[in-house]
Amino acid sequence: MNRNLKGIIVETDSRVLTKLLQDDNLGNHVLCNVITDCKSTLQSLGSEVMHIFRQANRYAGALANLYLAQDDIFLFSFVPNCLQHLVLDDAMGKKFPRIMSFV
Repeated sequence: MNRNLKGIIVETDSRVLTKLLQDDNLGNHVLCNVITDCKSTLQSLGSEVMHIFRQANRYAGALANLYLAQDDIFLFSFVPNCLQHLVLDDAMGKKFPRIMSFV
């Protein structure tokens, strides 16, 4: 894996995944080996994992769906149509309710 990827910030809306990747003591977790491999890769890239709320992940979801419909990787010089309504929502300061569970 030599693609000059350094210092990447990995954002996920999974609080559990974030905790597992940041925790130094995995104990006997059933996915210990997989998580250790992921942590090793992230460390070799000088990367970090951060938790974000699902609403902040709207752009990533839209781009992922767009990518799945393509045959190749490409750079955008414009805002893709599938993101225009999201950019407009941000520009207008539109808020989205977030459901929280308290344990």
